Amino acid sequence: MPKPVETEEESFERGKDSAPEDLMKNFMGQAAVIQKNIEAVAVCNSRIKELAVSHAKATLAEDEKQISDEINKLITQSEKARDVIKQAFEAMDNDIKETVKKQEESKDNQEPPELRMKKQITNTLSLKFQEQLQHTNEAQVEFKKAAQDKIKRQLKICTFCFNNN
Repeated sequence: MPKPVETEEESFERGKDSAPEDLMKNFMGQAAVIQKNIEAVAVCNSRIKELAVSHAKATLAEDEKQISDEINKLITQSEKARDVIKQAFEAMDNDIKETVKKQEESKDNQEPPELRMKKQITNTLSLKFQEQLQHTNEAQVEFKKAAQDKIKRQLKICTFCFNNN
């Protein structure tokens, strides 16, 4: 015999006595998605830094182009991961708002542990994401500076060659 579908209120009331894992299954799934994508952004950042050094040392135009193409691919991957992270944060924020709404409807003045956990997890992941965004910015600035330094070196060489002839 099929199990009857419970209403949101019944689910919420049942959930008060349930394990936090049951209450937060979807929320924790979003948190895992965010963590995975933060790690992907971190990998892209470190690889971009490595390629920036290689780009500065490259002497052939073909090598420079190949490295630039790879950097562009990594930037695209990083942007996609950041978009996924932002969507997951939106879902987590909506989940928190729903929990707050349910708590207000139950007229319980005390913040449930589930809500505190959700807020703490969201804040922690948000800080990690902001840190990776900062690293992304640093990697791009380092690449830009390395490219500018390389152009300056090449101009000095050209100027020296031009003046000697």
